[in-house]
Amino acid sequence: MHTTMNISDLDLAMSKIISLGKQIIFVAWASASGKTYFARQLGIELRKMNKTVLEISSDDYYSNDTWLKFMLYGTFDHPKLINYAELKKNLKELLETGQTQQPKYSFVEKRTTHYEHIEGKYDFIIVEGIYTIHSLSKYFDSTNIFVYSEKEELIFRRIIRDQQRVAEPTYLIVENIGKAFPMRTIFGVPQIDKSHIIIDNDYKILQQKGRKCMYCTIDKKKSEFGKVTETKYITDFIYEDDNPKDGDIMISEVYKEKDGLLDYVIITKVKNEKNGEQHTIDLKLYQPGILIQLHTLVQTAWLKIKEIINSIETTHQNNNEHVTIREQHRKLSVKIRCDTELEKDRK
Repeated sequence: MHTTMNISDLDLAMSKIISLGKQIIFVAWASASGKTYFARQLGIELRKMNKTVLEISSDDYYSNDTWLKFMLYGTFDHPKLINYAELKKNLKELLETGQTQQPKYSFVEKRTTHYEHIEGKYDFIIVEGIYTIHSLSKYFDSTNIFVYSEKEELIFRRIIRDQQRVAEPTYLIVENIGKAFPMRTIFGVPQIDKSHIIIDNDYKILQQKGRKCMYCTIDKKKSEFGKVTETKYITDFIYEDDNPKDGDIMISEVYKEKDGLLDYVIITKVKNEKNGEQHTIDLKLYQPGILIQLHTLVQTAWLKIKEIINSIETTHQNNNEHVTIREQHRKLSVKIRCDTELEKDRK
C-alpha cells in the first residue's frame, strides 16, 4: 500500500520514511522526473535530524561498454545499460564492511573517469535512478519512492537537462528521448506497484526556470495598431493525451516567409488546469532535423494529433507598445473555422 504526496510535502515523506525504519531508500522513475532533486532534498532534511546520509546515483554505473550496449538496445534508458550488478555489490559491501569503491561516470567523456572510496556507517543510503526499484529492491529491505511526472513535462525537462549536460545536437537528444518511452512503460511504470511512497512532481521544476508564455489579450475593438514590423507564418500541431487531465502539447513551426525555410520550432505545454491554475511552458529550438524528430517523439509518447492551426502573426509598433495580431485558421477533424486573436507583449 503506497502513500501519494506532493514533492513539496517533505515533512510528510520524512514521517513515512522514519516510520518504515529502513536504511536503504530507492528513488526511481524517468530521467528528468525530479528524482535527483527530491533525493537531494530528502538528504538535506535527514541531515537536519542529525542522521548520516550517503547519496548514490545509478547514473555513475553506466560503464565503458555503454556505447556498445546502446548500439544493441537503441536507447540509454534500457536497464541493461546500467551496471546494476556492480551497484548491488557496492551496496552489500557498504552494509557488511562499511566501505566500497564507487565508480564516477562522465556524460561528456562517456566513460568511467575514476573510482571514489566510500567509507563509513550511514543511517540512510539514498540510491536514485531510473530503475532502482525494478533492479535492486528485491535484494534489499528498502523504502521505495516513485517520483511521478506527466509525459509532456518529462519531454521538456529532459531536453533542457541534456542540452546542458551532453555535447550532442538537440535532434539527437530528442531522438534518444523518443526511444526511451517504450523502456519506461515496460520497466519503469511497474515500479509503482512496489513503491511505499509516490511523489507527484508535475509543474514544479520548470516553473522555477520561468519558461512560461507571457502573452495577454488586448482590446479586440481597437483598430489602430501601428506600423507592421514583422510577419510570421506559423503552423501549430496540437497533440492530446488519452487522459484529459494531462492537457495538450503543441509543436509550432515558425517561418518568416510564407514559402521559405523553417526558422525555428517551439514546443509548448498548454491548457493543463490543476487546482484552478493554467500551466504553460515554452521551449524554443532550432536545428536541422528537429521538426521530424519532435513529431516522432510525441507520437512515441502516445500523444495523438488533435488539430492543426495555420496562423499569420503580425507585430505592430504603436508608440512604446508592441502589439501582436494573430489570425488563426483551425482544422479540427472535418470542421474548419477562423478565429482572430489579438495579443501583445508589452516592452
